[in-house]
Amino acid sequence: MGHYNREVANMFNANEVALWILEKAKECGIGISHMQLQKLLYYCQGQYIAMTGKKLFDEPIEAWEHGPVVRAVYNVFKRHGKSNIPPVADTAVPEDVAPLIESIVREKGRFSAYRLRCMTHDEPPYRETEQNEEITPEKLDSFFSPILWGESDEHDEDPTFDSPEEERAYFLERITQEERDAIFSTR
Repeated sequence: MGHYNREVANMFNANEVALWILEKAKECGIGISHMQLQKLLYYCQGQYIAMTGKKLFDEPIEAWEHGPVVRAVYNVFKRHGKSNIPPVADTAVPEDVAPLIESIVREKGRFSAYRLRCMTHDEPPYRETEQNEEITPEKLDSFFSPILWGESDEHDEDPTFDSPEEERAYFLERITQEERDAIFSTR
């Protein structure tokens, strides 16, 4: 850990990466809501930093009430609310990041927005960041590097469930009634 180099960053911006995530989701036949997109951006940034020591995009990820959010992407896609974002026109994903983005989409994109929210809330980069503050690249590196490079086995695997009801009960136990109301308020 500690190999993050703040002097080096790619030329990508978060909205480009968001479009690439949506493109890979379309290729995989996965619908993505705005909340899911935000969490997938978080996972892409964290894993990219752990792999390369560089940020995938320069915009900060902030710790909002419902998890990690990139404000610039929020402003573009918030109009979709809880609905899946319509497929985007074919977008060429750069070869050097396509495998990472596809891997994140395949691994995490099938999780509901609610489950991704709970997952990110349980992870140290979010937990250890004050509300509305930046989840720093250093925190992302510190969390994702051991997972990627096998330097630690302190991170539990995702829980498995025998039924959708069991999964729902598990996640409902992890949040307050106020948070539930906020998530399900428009249903």
